[in-house]
Parts: sequence; C-alpha cells; structure tokens
Amino acid sequence: MGSVAERGSGHWRLVVEGPPDPLTGRRRQVTRTVAATTRREAMDALAVFSGEVRRGDRRSSPATRTVGHACKEWLAHASPGLSPNTASELAGSLERYVYPSAVAKRPVNRVSAEDLDRLYDELLRRGGRSGTGLAPGTVRKVHVVLSLVFAQAVRWGWIGKNPAEHASPPKARAPEPSPPEVSIVRQILDEADATSIDGDRRWSSFLRVAVATGRRRGELCGLRWSEVDLDKATVSIFRVVKLDRTGAGLVVADFSKSARARGTLSLDTDTVSALRELRAYQEGIAALFDAVLGRDAYVFSEEPDASRPWHPQVVTHRFARLCRRLGIEGVRLHDLRHFAATQLLGEGFGVSSVAGRIGNSPAVLLGVYAHWVSAKDADQATHMGELLGGAGSRTPGIGGSAGVNDA
Repeated sequence: MGSVAERGSGHWRLVVEGPPDPLTGRRRQVTRTVAATTRREAMDALAVFSGEVRRGDRRSSPATRTVGHACKEWLAHASPGLSPNTASELAGSLERYVYPSAVAKRPVNRVSAEDLDRLYDELLRRGGRSGTGLAPGTVRKVHVVLSLVFAQAVRWGWIGKNPAEHASPPKARAPEPSPPEVSIVRQILDEADATSIDGDRRWSSFLRVAVATGRRRGELCGLRWSEVDLDKATVSIFRVVKLDRTGAGLVVADFSKSARARGTLSLDTDTVSALRELRAYQEGIAALFDAVLGRDAYVFSEEPDASRPWHPQVVTHRFARLCRRLGIEGVRLHDLRHFAATQLLGEGFGVSSVAGRIGNSPAVLLGVYAHWVSAKDADQATHMGELLGGAGSRTPGIGGSAGVNDA
C-alpha cells in the first residue's frame, strides 16, 4: 500500500507507488504530507491516499495541485463569505502578482518560506506596471492572501504546514492621510452647488453632508428621510449600501462597518438648510410623477419616489470628474472624511468624540491620525506652560540658590 514516516509536530509523510512515467516507463513515487496525531490516523490517511493514486485521481494528487490551483480553489471556497469588493480585490491581487509568478506553477506541497520570500523580493523590485517595484504595503497584502491559501490547504490535508508562517514579508507603514486644504474643500462645494440644474442640489447636498459628518459614502447613500430630523438638526446612521454577492447589484444592510458607526449626529445650520431645500425638491419631483416619498425614501436617489439609493461607485466616479474639471489632483471622495477628522482634531475636540462622529473606534482614530493628535498635544503643552508661567519652576534668582527656602 505504501509507507508512512513521522516528520515531527504531528505531521506524517505518506509515500505511495504511483503509475509509471508515460515516457520512460519507470515507476514513480507519489508523496503527501498530512497532519495526524497518531500513527493509526496516518495509516488511515495512507489508505485513502493509496486509493486515490490507484484510481488515477490526479486531481487529488499533490503533484498536480499547484499553488495557482490552490489559490483558485481557496478563492472559490472563501468568496461566498466575503463582500464582493473584498473578493474582487483578492482576485485582482492573485491575478496580477501571484499567477504570473514561478511560485504559482510549483506543487503546493513543494513551496517553502524561502520561495515566498523570493517572490516578495521580486515584487518589491519590479512587480508593478512597467517594471516598477511595488510598495511594501501591497506586497504584504499578497503575503496575507497566500497565508490564507496555505492555511486552507493545511485544513484540507493537502500540506502539513503553512510555509507562509515562516516567510518574511516587508513591513508596511500605514500611510498618513493627506486631507485637502479648507480652500480646496470650499472650491469643491461651490462648484457642486454652481453646477446644480433647476434646483437639483442632490449632489451638492451629498458633498455638504459628507464634509459635515465625515461619514463613508455607503453610509450616506443608505440614509433615509425617516432618519433625518430637520427640526432637531440631527441625522442618524443605521445602515450602509454596498455591492451584492454578484458584484453587480446593490444591497442595503441594516448595519454599518462596525457597531460604533451607528449613531445620531448633530448638523450645522447651513447643512440643515441644504437638506430642507433637497427635501422640497424631491417632494416636487414626486408630485410630477404622482409618486409619494414614503417613510423608507432615500435622501439621495434618482427615483421619483426615492425608492432606490445612489450607487456608491457612481458617487466616487462623479466626484473624480468634478475634481478633474476643477484641475484638482490627488483628492479622493474618501479624503473628505480625512478632512473632517483632522479639522475636528486640530480644533481640540476629544479623540473619543471625533471617533464617534465619523464612526471609528478611538484606537483606530489614534492609529490613522496620530500625527494630528501628537501635534495638538504639543499645542496643549505650550498652552499650559503659558498659563502657569514660571510658577513652581524653582528658577534661581540673582545671588540666590535654586531650591533654597528663604522663610
């Protein structure tokens, strides 16, 4: 039937006599490493493996399972549990950086940590477009994907250990956000308002609310009129609009990115005025089509009855076109969120209150905006020093000694 040999740490190497080579006629040995706690379990695995080889089940043979094959099998297995955006991003990373590599063609049970490190080094040198090197953060994402692939291969019994656990991906430093200047944000808002046609200020109102609250595009797209209280000048965030599993349609989920993203936010007077105008405009459009704005009507919608929200990606593309028209480079829609956070932190508002407003945890906020928090802390130290002056500093006077009590 074959043989087993213990490799340590609960891993066993199975060896089975395989079919002859079609060219030379020589018999070949087929091997597999499995996880087993006892020799009895290893022998049971050997029996299964021997049967697969005897039946010519090449799909189950380790020699035919390449890393590329493992990546595709893992992605098909994991995708139902991932958001369409995440699944698309992972698939793109594999397509661009893993499948074209030599590692992708190697049997999954013949890949070492050294092989992965060589792949990472190659990507750092010339893995990008036009032969340019990739950023360390991008290479690290490749490592994360491969770690998941090999971990699944271990669970499936294809390999005995995960080579990515001992690989050395480059360390990636989180990039500091680059929020636009106040003048740029005002220019964007003015342009959106100036290009409104026939009183349709949906676009300018969307951008106004985005800047005022610092909220994500999907959360604003999911906002309903029942969650806007114009008299109390508040807006409540309870849901998010995102792509469905197919990546083609939309789904409105009654939760945000985290529980902390839910909450009721106060609005300034000008933002409330913009929303009042928007509400009046939507009611006028609904009346023209004999429609009614129901309780679930969306604040930002193209439908006469506002029954369907804006598509988040359409919002992003429209913002990019606006910036190109103004000749503004390097500003994304998400940077309006960075703008709101850094402006509030810069004005001395507490980390917890700012985190609650934009829908982040204080820990995440500190990690992303550490530069602004540190700068404000230095300002606070200077302020306290000016407030206290030289009191209690034990500064020696003329002819005196430091720390001497003259009483």
